[in-house]
Amino acid sequence: MRRLSEKIRTWSPDILYARAGLTYYPSLDYLFRDFPVVFEVNTDEIREYKLTYSPFKYVFFVCTRRRYLSQAAAFICVTKELNEKYLRYRKPIKIISNGIKLSDYPILHPVEKEHMELVFVGNDDYPWNGIDVICEMAGIFPSWEFNIIGMGKQNGCPRNVHFRGKLSYPEYMYYYQRADVSIGTLALNRKGMKEASPLKVREYLAHGIPVIIGYEDTDFPNGAEFILRIASDLSDPRGISAIKEFVMKWRGKRIDRNEVQSINSPIKERERMAFLEWIMAADLAARDEHGKPIH
Repeated sequence: MRRLSEKIRTWSPDILYARAGLTYYPSLDYLFRDFPVVFEVNTDEIREYKLTYSPFKYVFFVCTRRRYLSQAAAFICVTKELNEKYLRYRKPIKIISNGIKLSDYPILHPVEKEHMELVFVGNDDYPWNGIDVICEMAGIFPSWEFNIIGMGKQNGCPRNVHFRGKLSYPEYMYYYQRADVSIGTLALNRKGMKEASPLKVREYLAHGIPVIIGYEDTDFPNGAEFILRIASDLSDPRGISAIKEFVMKWRGKRIDRNEVQSINSPIKERERMAFLEWIMAADLAARDEHGKPIH
């Protein structure tokens, strides 16, 4: 980190852009004092890291995070929910959800097959992905096939759940093309959140695949016909009926590209750059002729 900070100083950037949730290092602390930094907030770090960090690392993070955040020139949050949590710092905040460049992702025409197929991409280290919910869903619909990309076999799942391991993009496109419906994060509530904009869901939608999720998507606050939001608890028969109806409705169909323009990243990146330029101008106006902050 010290070598990295020294290199950054030689570049003499106008502004720094970093993800919130960094582990504290003194060299970065000093760097953020000398250059304006905008933090991108992707998650509720306090809740997420409590689930994923060791006890010592978690306590260290909690005790040091304010040293970074108090030095922020501004924040960019990927959801409205996260925006509310950062208002306390009284810094400029912009909401820009995660996006994807639609032109890089062709609509995948579905293939004919005898049974329903669903696909999920994710990591088993994150309990909020809800792999257990997918396995429960597979038990309810034994004639459907569930392809899980990115992780090895899990115990206790029905035989119609297939763990394909880590695959390259061309390899897992095979399962995307066969999918009638995709599956996003299903148990976001496990880390105390209810809104998100995951990149994997943007990839599904960019390829024209409808999706089942367990949260509010920032880019579709009023929902959409190609998105089914469900509860992580599948005990309600009405929820089961909704899943069946949704999958049957979309069997062999794809989403019209015009319906997902709200996730297109070129629009979001122009908005991001305009915000960064505004922060740069404000920071420059607050420094003296030697580049030192005016107190």
